[in-house]
Formats: sequence, C-alpha cells, structure tokens
Amino acid sequence: MTGKCPKCGAVVDHLDNFAKVWERWSYEGDGDYSCSEIVDCESSDNEYCCPECRETLTYSEDIADKILKGEDITQ
Repeated sequence: MTGKCPKCGAVVDHLDNFAKVWERWSYEGDGDYSCSEIVDCESSDNEYCCPECRETLTYSEDIADKILKGEDITQ
C-alpha cells in the first residue's frame, strides 16, 4: 500500500505506530538487565504518525488503513 500524508504530502508506504506497553526485565544487580518481554499493550492508545514529518495523523487503525490506501479521510 502506498498513500500520501495528509499533513505534509509525503508519499508513504507505512505509518509509524506508537503504543503504550509494559515490559518485563530481569534485574540481576550491578546495573545488569536481561530477558525483556512485552507483557501488556494498551492498544486503545495507538498513535499513527507520518514517518516523514512525524505528525500524529490518527488514533484509529481504520483511518490509518485509509491513509495508506490513498482514500479520502475527510468524511
């Protein structure tokens, strides 16, 4: 899929997705950590941003899909 950023007009083949996550790390002392894993993700807080201008375009996966398909999102 290739669309256009509605803010800066750049042609984009993806959007950057930011989400709040909880990660688990093992702390082994003396500043050593290991074994990272994501244990929870608050998917309702997803933020879809243009990879070129870094502007937030939407919080909706459906609208993100429309942007990437080049569909009108003003409706």
